Amino acid sequence: MSWSPALFARNQAYLRERHYIVMPDPPATPSVGAEIRPAANGKPTVWLGTKPLEHSGDPDAEARHLLKGIKGEVHIHFGFGLGRLVNLDRARNLANLIIYEPSPEVWLAAMGVCDMEALLKGRGVVICFHLRSLRYLVMRYRHRKQSVGLVIPPTYSACFPDLLDLFHRSVQIWGPAPIDYGRLYPKIVKNTAANLARFSEEPGCEHWYQRLAGKPGVVLAAGPSLERNIAELKAVRDRVIVFAIARTVSTLERLGLTPDFVVHVETQDFHHLVAGRENLVDATLLVPDQVQPLFWQSFGGSRRFWFVSKTNPICNSIKNFDPDYKRLVIKTGGSVATAAFYLAFCFGCQPLILMGQDLAFTHGRQYLPAPENLHYRTVTCEVPAYNGLGKLVSQTQYQRNLEWYQHSVQVLGRMDPNREFINATEGGAAIEGFQQMSWREVVVRKLRQPVSVPELDVAPVASEQVLYARFYARLRDAFDQYNLIERQFQRAESAFMAMMIGGRFEMTSAHSPARQFAVLGEWFQQFKSLEPLFPKEWDRLRKMSGQLTNLGEENALEVYCALWTGLAAVYYGIRFTLNEIEEGLRLAREAGQREAHGATGEG
Repeated sequence: MSWSPALFARNQAYLRERHYIVMPDPPATPSVGAEIRPAANGKPTVWLGTKPLEHSGDPDAEARHLLKGIKGEVHIHFGFGLGRLVNLDRARNLANLIIYEPSPEVWLAAMGVCDMEALLKGRGVVICFHLRSLRYLVMRYRHRKQSVGLVIPPTYSACFPDLLDLFHRSVQIWGPAPIDYGRLYPKIVKNTAANLARFSEEPGCEHWYQRLAGKPGVVLAAGPSLERNIAELKAVRDRVIVFAIARTVSTLERLGLTPDFVVHVETQDFHHLVAGRENLVDATLLVPDQVQPLFWQSFGGSRRFWFVSKTNPICNSIKNFDPDYKRLVIKTGGSVATAAFYLAFCFGCQPLILMGQDLAFTHGRQYLPAPENLHYRTVTCEVPAYNGLGKLVSQTQYQRNLEWYQHSVQVLGRMDPNREFINATEGGAAIEGFQQMSWREVVVRKLRQPVSVPELDVAPVASEQVLYARFYARLRDAFDQYNLIERQFQRAESAFMAMMIGGRFEMTSAHSPARQFAVLGEWFQQFKSLEPLFPKEWDRLRKMSGQLTNLGEENALEVYCALWTGLAAVYYGIRFTLNEIEEGLRLAREAGQREAHGATGEG
């Protein structure tokens, strides 16, 4: 493969608008210092003078060998070559892949051979050409508790022996801890954004508040003990309101049972649990703002009601935006069954009965036997047994659910002293605050007459649709403003690094991040209603502003570096959230287009 001027120009155009390359930029025109030569197997390699920088026999095999067994949360490469290592490296966090290329000439040679868009798009790779830049990047992307995985090709260490020791010293530092997001946070934000339009058009669960008052309600969890009594439900199906979770739907279908309500809260994709199930046509789906969109799209029933999770950042922003906005907010308790239990309480069910809520590994199983309910590895613990005889093996998540039930039943009991809470699981863990009854006893004592679910004819609330449209417009305005200030920050950060690389640091306003703090602070104030979307970023900014105020001349450069890298973490955090929202909105648009095509019969 020869060096291509056309590819070089295309790569330049692509990289000009991206923040992959750290100042100072390499020269804009190629140099004769590096050249492309074929390896023994015909693949292109890059040489610097008479020295190869990639394996001259099989460069791809060497790249695979170098990455084998590489650990660490931040991966740092000594050399870019022709991008083979970058292409193969899958660091745990793609934002933490740092490349130090000691020769700009090699980079320019690669620009005429590698398709940089195909190699870098969607990945958080950063590339630098100076060891001081490298030190700054390590501070920016690594914190004290993170380990580093180094990738050092022998060809590079042979070509740049004088830089190798300095390279090792440059990577043994760290900076401020990055903003920590929970594992589910990206899904919560993306799903909520994707659901926003439908959420605004359809009614909320508040319309069901106390509409089932005095009617027995049973929550069917997917514990292994449900198998014991589920078939007996059929004989008294008309005497109880059934709230089922998705993992029980296939078993209900097999027994010819239709639930009144199906509750689901998961942010992950579990649409296979309900897709194509014939027993859901007459069921009503109850879902939160952050549910995975494919689930409600795959649900067979036509009735849907929505509720709000207490900690959802987008919905909390909507409430900030319009204090009059009201949707039923529930305490999900960390599981689908606890959410169903809380909804059944809000709907007024009396008594409120649990079945299949083992919260333990009854007979060594986690779930009701069904092909979709697979056992998974987890951290185990012990819980008191249902019958009071000893302990049962459980898992920590179940233990938290158990504690939630025990606390919630006290709170709910004070809210409604006449409400009865019955655990008819007949297995698993004992739940304090619940009466323990067999299902047959529940049938005889509590299920004495037929009950029905009333029909609710709830029209979409026009004012809510207007509110969502206004909120979306405000969100777009925030996006546009943020794109501007982020580009300003990137230019200012590059200028700071250029100064630092040149060794010209002085404690002056030109080098201070104070202006960048002010700009970001103004953005937060302008879009204050969106603060629930960025609580950690706003808190970090406030804390760092205090450091800036109390800054002295001693160790000023180190403090400035920490503040600049801290600012970068805040910017990255905001961008991270905005990107998830953008992705959710894109998914919503695509779903709407598919729906429109289906309605018109177009392909």
